[in-house]
Amino acid sequence: MNPEVTIEGGRALAYIGSLVYTAGLAAFGGVAFLFRKILRSFRESQAEGWQVTSAQVTSRDVTVIHGRFLDYAIANVGYAYSISDAYYSGYLTRQFWDEQRAWTFADEYNNRQVMIKYNPSKPQKSILRLGDQWHFSREARLLDFNS
Repeated sequence: MNPEVTIEGGRALAYIGSLVYTAGLAAFGGVAFLFRKILRSFRESQAEGWQVTSAQVTSRDVTVIHGRFLDYAIANVGYAYSISDAYYSGYLTRQFWDEQRAWTFADEYNNRQVMIKYNPSKPQKSILRLGDQWHFSREARLLDFNS
């Protein structure tokens, strides 16, 4: 058997496997993106009647998922708040197709005081909505809208 034919066949198989992996990652990323959008919309509609309070952003991070041909990033912003001398925390998660946009979004929250909504009957349930913030830049609002 000719070794060159075996090597070429192996490369073709590796390339096909890489394409299948990338297509799977893209499909998973797309489904995750849509799921997060639907879940966020549902949570925001639930929070319409909740109380408003201030919270302090305590952390921000970006996780990047790398594929051979496709990458996406998830920005996480953590916050803490106090209700009736009890302390609670929550987080905001957004998915981006570009790591730099995710970092720009997360950095906009760094060490900020933010307004959140919390459930008065279950104060550990809260939501941070960008639309409730008045001090964020137009760019951050566009990043959230386009995510």
